Amino acid sequence: MTEPAARGSARAARWIELTVGPVCRVLTWLGAGCLAGMGLLTVADVAGRYFFNRPVEGAIELSEFALVLLVFLGLGSTGLTGNQVVVDVALERFGPRWRATSDGVNALLGIGFWTLLAWRTAVQARELALRGEVSTILAIPAFPFVYAVALGCAVMALALVGHLFTALARPGGR
Repeated sequence: MTEPAARGSARAARWIELTVGPVCRVLTWLGAGCLAGMGLLTVADVAGRYFFNRPVEGAIELSEFALVLLVFLGLGSTGLTGNQVVVDVALERFGPRWRATSDGVNALLGIGFWTLLAWRTAVQARELALRGEVSTILAIPAFPFVYAVALGCAVMALALVGHLFTALARPGGR
């Protein structure tokens, strides 16, 4: 890759980080709030069950919804910071060009996967909304949570676009 193209890729990667980063932080805080809420809900449910013989109605259902939010709202931050699990035992033996190529190919595959997942999940959420699907015990509409999954997947895809530009900008990638 030429030097101007590498600089352009580096600028694009930085722009994505500056644009997607704040969104990821907000989503991560929302996910952390869900984790705190799950903890409080579990304590209230156990205390209600054992001390007052009155558990919190729908506690498991609420915990399931919160868990979905916790996992998928945190995807973007994981992707943006590169804190996901990577097994690169074989790649350590190769040169910088091969590693940059591998990172680029992995980012492309990830972008395709997470984009496809976001799209199909959003379609599913729309279908759930049209059908009026609700949870069994508390009758909570399911579609907002499925849209949250689609959002988390889309933000992960955007974070991987940043990784792709970073791989393209690396000196070893030329």
